[in-house]
Amino acid sequence: MVGTVVKDSGRGNSWQGPDGTDLENYADYNTYTLPLEKSWTLADAPLQPIGKHHDFSYINAALWPSADGSSFYSYGGAVSWATQLYSWPSLENWYWQFTPNTTGGNWDVVPPNVQSNFSILSRSANALYASGNGLGFALGGTESTQTNYGLYETMDIQGLVMYNDTSQQWWNISSTGYSYSGTAHDGAAHFVPSFGPEGLLFVFGGYANGRPAPFDYVYLFEPVSQQWRKQEVSGTPPAPVTNPCVVGVEGDNGTYEIFLHGGLDTELDLDGSIALGAVWSFTLPAFNWQMHSSESKFARTRHSCNVAGNRQMVVVGGQVSTADSTLDNFVRDPWPQGVGIYDLSALSWSDGFDANAAAYVTPDAVKAYYMANGSIPDSMTDPDVKQWFLRNTDHPISSSRPSQDHSSGGTSAGAIAGGVIGGVVIMAIAGAIIWYLLRRRRRSKQHVGNDRSEYHKAELDTEQRARLELDGRGAAELPGGKGHHELLAEERTTDPVQVHEMDVNDGRRYT
Repeated sequence: MVGTVVKDSGRGNSWQGPDGTDLENYADYNTYTLPLEKSWTLADAPLQPIGKHHDFSYINAALWPSADGSSFYSYGGAVSWATQLYSWPSLENWYWQFTPNTTGGNWDVVPPNVQSNFSILSRSANALYASGNGLGFALGGTESTQTNYGLYETMDIQGLVMYNDTSQQWWNISSTGYSYSGTAHDGAAHFVPSFGPEGLLFVFGGYANGRPAPFDYVYLFEPVSQQWRKQEVSGTPPAPVTNPCVVGVEGDNGTYEIFLHGGLDTELDLDGSIALGAVWSFTLPAFNWQMHSSESKFARTRHSCNVAGNRQMVVVGGQVSTADSTLDNFVRDPWPQGVGIYDLSALSWSDGFDANAAAYVTPDAVKAYYMANGSIPDSMTDPDVKQWFLRNTDHPISSSRPSQDHSSGGTSAGAIAGGVIGGVVIMAIAGAIIWYLLRRRRRSKQHVGNDRSEYHKAELDTEQRARLELDGRGAAELPGGKGHHELLAEERTTDPVQVHEMDVNDGRRYT
């Protein structure tokens, strides 16, 4: 899988009719490969199909690379409504693996470790997923008739599923430190290997507790101690958005940059979503947002993006809109094959993929922020969070401020997880991306559940879930992309202000 993009299709759109304006949905039963060893333009990207061995398509799964980067996995997922079903397929909670070979590659069901908790996890779709350091994460998600045909409504799933590819162990960890209901959907997640004891999981956008998740602070999860934390951000963050995509890359001066692209305005305002065609950078350890490439003529949501060729963000698919679009009638993709390339160092769009691109360097605008403000923000008052970002390094971050009692550095990412497009895309640093195509937009109620026990525990049974009506503004759909005690009654507000962490002396590890 080194030097290869792998795209797994689920559902696509085509424009028919004499004027090409009639939108039709279709199911695509192929997996596609896209080599990265050679350069190509957007018009001649060499996509090659690989036939599947089943006659239905799953969308909105969580996708993770294997620990050695030689294959990748698909966890959960929903049956696409675009599939022409002659019989309803099995909706067991299968765990799929794609392994490349000389003729393309094969999908196979992976038998779960009999000593793991996999058999009692709920099949989910639309989770916020990410991977890194041999771990896979899937936060929240939804279940419906497309995942469990005993259900007639879409329901939110609680908990953070974590998988260790080396030990093949599964856990369901409390996510009430992220949202008081423990639910999340429609957002994106990214694993940062450079900070914390063994990396940190960051969560962006989407919905939490049935409400749009704001960007003026960010939640992060530390997997060794299983602690959730919330940290204030600075700069110009995006507006609340659903279904963006995110990538991350190690900076050249001890920083780590996460880039966010696209998404749909949570107010379902397409005029407001046009700005979401811009690209934002979020740099660590400063927790600073900057907006780039703001002159967008169209917005893109439910797409995927991944880092390839050192400094290039490969953007794949999604639903494209303009100010004249409607939520049910998106426009034709202006990219010839639905693939775009963005130079993360130059902060500009490119006409194609450069197999010989230079190494990534932190953009000048981001470096200028560190020169003026230093590395650790004054708002970082939580001692645990501060400790996660204080590191020794041979390459400290440049700063014009008086030197502080820390410096920053890091190792290269073991894996980089991408965003969601009607399903998802993932890319290991060794080189695999998966793309799930568009899925039907729908409105549905949200159902949230009680708190879960915090380690080695499965999802609550559906009858244990308390139900809560969705915020009146609703979500265009309920899709997808990290324990804690409940807040005391006097501490509860519309948005959680404070979260109480697990005892850090607990010392449990994910082995």
